[in-house]
Amino acid sequence: MFVLDRRMGAADPGGTVDLAAPALLDDAGIVSHGDLADLVAHASAQLPPSSTARMVVHVPLVAERAVVVGYLAALLAGHVALVTA
Repeated sequence: MFVLDRRMGAADPGGTVDLAAPALLDDAGIVSHGDLADLVAHASAQLPPSSTARMVVHVPLVAERAVVVGYLAALLAGHVALVTA
């Protein structure tokens, strides 16, 4: 399992990702890998740990920053992301 951690270079187990490199581009601008890692870690901390109850998290299939962050946060927290169109 990959761990989302700024010290490791986001979700890169080898630590080769440039944290300043763009990860997402949307109408609000560019999100770097480091900023994305921070957003996902914060969102993941809001979810209950999968050790208490693993959840199925509905994620709509849309290209929006909040949805991408929510999807990654669900995975980081150990939950199942159900992506639907």
